[in-house]
Amino acid sequence: MYTYRQIFKQSMIAFRQDPSLWLFGLFTAMLGNAGGLELIFSSYGFGSEGIIFAILSGLVSGGLFTKVAIEGLTKAIFAHPIYIFFSILLLLAVFIFSLATLWISVVSQTALIGKIVAIAKNKKLRFREAFRLGVSKFWPILGINILIRLVSLILFILIGALTLLNFTGAIFIFTISFVIILIMILIVSLVGKYAIFGIVLENWKFKKSIKEAISIFAKNWWLSLEMAMILFLIYSAVNLLLIYFISWILFLSFKAFALFVSAMALALLITSVIFVIVQISLAVFIWGSWAILFEILINKKFSFVSFLHKIFKQ
Repeated sequence: MYTYRQIFKQSMIAFRQDPSLWLFGLFTAMLGNAGGLELIFSSYGFGSEGIIFAILSGLVSGGLFTKVAIEGLTKAIFAHPIYIFFSILLLLAVFIFSLATLWISVVSQTALIGKIVAIAKNKKLRFREAFRLGVSKFWPILGINILIRLVSLILFILIGALTLLNFTGAIFIFTISFVIILIMILIVSLVGKYAIFGIVLENWKFKKSIKEAISIFAKNWWLSLEMAMILFLIYSAVNLLLIYFISWILFLSFKAFALFVSAMALALLITSVIFVIVQISLAVFIWGSWAILFEILINKKFSFVSFLHKIFKQ
């Protein structure tokens, strides 16, 4: 019977054994690390590639597509063609950079999962093979990631709609509905994770991965929710300690080297590197733990019982 300690230990061993996981972990971290709860506590951008969505939303909210704005833009194009050309070129460069970041993040996510499970099984999966695996699975994995965020966005819109309720008992209904919708968002995230693992590790097709992922979650929902909470607590605790540590380093550096710009820049660089390394470690650890758990759940030779299930059963 497997324990959390064994799962976490295997995940950390994989991180130490293969340096290539650092590179994959760097880009995978952009897709979210918080063990399934990141959809509730973070934005819907796919990491830094969310820049393009921020730009577009800013243009829309700024009234770009109104009649007056379009007429003004047309006049500006003819009055200052070179300025407009370079502005469009800049936007195009940002858009291409966003797409490239999205591509490498999704490919890295698949490669990371493949390598960690291979290491846990004492098998070899070279960097090139893992990268090719990521490229071959890009579209279905991207589709699952988009589907997770799309469904979660719809559920968040429902929460927003509930705030418009105005009748006797509306606060009570909103509170209950709010909790239910948040639980649904978490479930969507966990089902999406299982679907991703099924595509990468079991070579399931897109539709089959969703169907099987729902089945896996339905059979192991106690364990899935428990795993999500434990990993989220680890993620939160590590980041709180990291913020505290970095804040003290910057405070002491500013106090000791306030007049030395180069020393302050060095301190900022060191803390930035520490922050990135910790986030990479969390990405590898969390995704590795989920991947190993998935292998346990689909393998009938192994068993894993939820702590919460034991408590409530008793």
